[in-house]
Amino acid sequence: MKLRELEYLLAVAETGHFGQAAEKCFVSQPTLSAGIKKLEQELEIVLFERDNRSVTLTPAGVDVRSMAKSIMHKVDEINDYANYHKDPFAGQFKMAAIPTIAPYFFPLVMENLKQELPKLEWRLYEYQTENLLQALRDGDTDIGLLATRESHKHFVQVPLFSEDFVLVMAKGHALKGKRNLRSADLEHAKMLLLSEGHCLRDQALDVCTSKGIAASDDYKATSLETLRQMVVAGAGVTLLPQLALREAHQRTGLDLRIMPKPKPRRTVYLTWRRNFYRLPLIGKITECLQQRVEDLKL
Repeated sequence: MKLRELEYLLAVAETGHFGQAAEKCFVSQPTLSAGIKKLEQELEIVLFERDNRSVTLTPAGVDVRSMAKSIMHKVDEINDYANYHKDPFAGQFKMAAIPTIAPYFFPLVMENLKQELPKLEWRLYEYQTENLLQALRDGDTDIGLLATRESHKHFVQVPLFSEDFVLVMAKGHALKGKRNLRSADLEHAKMLLLSEGHCLRDQALDVCTSKGIAASDDYKATSLETLRQMVVAGAGVTLLPQLALREAHQRTGLDLRIMPKPKPRRTVYLTWRRNFYRLPLIGKITECLQQRVEDLKL
């Protein structure tokens, strides 16, 4: 068994297509197919179900993929570890954030990070909370930006900044005329939410419960931008973090109101796995981000 054959396996599993997998691995399709066939013969199991339109993993293939992914991660880790000892502040670094943070925070900080750490090759990813935590566990990302507290047993977390949630409504909405917004004013508001899997949905539901607001099941958005446009169209109101309203264009067509006390807030945490070995680099990145947050007055 060769590492290259495991790479072929993972590429086919990811793309579901031999031709696309071959392109991903920079080999011809016959070469990749021969590698997969050789691996199946050596293991004496069928890894993929094939037909004219699709390629899917067999139950055995699912298990082998999991083991292969772990092996390839360890190989990458060995190479990364060797490079780390040559220069702790060089090499590839993978940073991820949840979708309600990534598109708003990354553009504010990446230029500074690249200036402070010019030898790093940055890889940026966006995952929902549970997938980001799994990516951290698996080593698919090195550091994550989360808005939830996680187990100290597995992760180290450093608070980066906190922000209020703001009530957002279409221009001219009846609630805009309320001088002092109270919980009772929100009882009949139609609160639009993100779809399941977003921690912001759970946080907004907690606010709805505590303040007696009716959460709408008529529409569930997959992104804050979609949610914003539905509010502009008059479909209802929603809660957005201040970070998503920082730029003037993000407030176009909207009226904003501060929520009644106690104001709903979230804290954004830098998160990494407890056994991660690149601690000097983590320390430098944390320092850079904390300084940038201070400069931006987040």
